[in-house]
Amino acid sequence: MKNHINLLYKKSHYKRTERFFALFRKITFAVAFLVFISLTTIYFLISRQNEQYAALLNVKKNLVEELIPKREIETKLGYVVSKTNFIKSLQSKNPEYLKYYHIIESALPASSDSAKINSFVIDDKQNLSTTVMFLDKADLYTFIDTIEKPEFADHFRTLSVDAVSISDAQFIEKGGVSVTLAGSLKNL
Repeated sequence: MKNHINLLYKKSHYKRTERFFALFRKITFAVAFLVFISLTTIYFLISRQNEQYAALLNVKKNLVEELIPKREIETKLGYVVSKTNFIKSLQSKNPEYLKYYHIIESALPASSDSAKINSFVIDDKQNLSTTVMFLDKADLYTFIDTIEKPEFADHFRTLSVDAVSISDAQFIEKGGVSVTLAGSLKNL
């Protein structure tokens, strides 16, 4: 059997003090219970987040392992992309040779079937120099009439006959003549 000595029993505010300590005890248990629930919840949230983090790290590791053998392919693709960009930059800087060649060539059948383009040069500044050879002088005159027409001349800023000569041995035997045209191009 236990004996208790109550020192506060004889005091007048014993009941009030006893209620205060009872309330303090209940509040302490409630706070302790809330702290326990909060810590448990935080523990489970952190453990779940760590599991997700570990799963994402595992996925990342697998993806990196898959990418390592494909680095050679990536290098080749980078090379192809750089070459494609280089070709695009060249195309944007250079004139379109084929279109201008066809423009000069389109004047040939209208003037003569015996004419041929001997040389065709366009530089970066879009200056044209071309040599056209004819079997006879009448074809040359017809060609010059054709290149003076507005539908032909509209493709050029300037176009002039730079030289007329007898230059090719094959054409000399047949009375051939060559004409050199010089000029600058308009953008098509």
